Amino acid sequence: MGQRHQIYAKSNYGYDTQVNMSCFHHQWLYGGTAIIQLKNILEFNKNASKYNNFSTGTMNSPDSTDQLVNNLYCINVQEGYFSTMIDLKRDVTTSDEIHYLHPERQDNNDGQTFIDFTTGDKPNVCFSFPYERDVYASREDDEPSSTVTENTVVTPLKYFSLYYDIENIQDNQDKEEVEFINEILALITWIEENTTLMTQEDLDNMYADTQNEELVLN
Repeated sequence: MGQRHQIYAKSNYGYDTQVNMSCFHHQWLYGGTAIIQLKNILEFNKNASKYNNFSTGTMNSPDSTDQLVNNLYCINVQEGYFSTMIDLKRDVTTSDEIHYLHPERQDNNDGQTFIDFTTGDKPNVCFSFPYERDVYASREDDEPSSTVTENTVVTPLKYFSLYYDIENIQDNQDKEEVEFINEILALITWIEENTTLMTQEDLDNMYADTQNEELVLN
């Protein structure tokens, strides 16, 4: 089934600055790849003109906004592959079906990405899990050292550390893995410098926004 991940991106569109919520299922997104794709969409938005980004409200429609999110998450330039996503809104057409978009109802085993482009100069971002996630201090441990509570804010660094033992990076003899970890850590630094970490209230509001007809049935 792959690494099942969802992306929820809230953005402005239209010259009168209406708001849209993009909701996608990605079948192969986890660890470093989730960091790469988050940085990809954030960098595009930062470098894009005012006529085609997610923050200024000048995209033409919610459909064009959703399509752009889809395009940016489907191509992984760094690792050289193309993947597809499922638009979670495609079969949700009435208020009676809107509950299907809620993050807790998704088929997920590798967390979720939340992005809010409507917050001003810097987008708000975080990762989260719709279930309790065990945390292991190292790959050799049989028992978890702690847990990540479901539906809570997870930083990009914390999210990545769930997949790689980055605390002991210098002890790792696999040069390719060390290079990959260092590359992802550099991306995380860029993300931290160009975004604001969501608060728990921000994340709770994003959860509520997935049930807002004006944002998802526009």
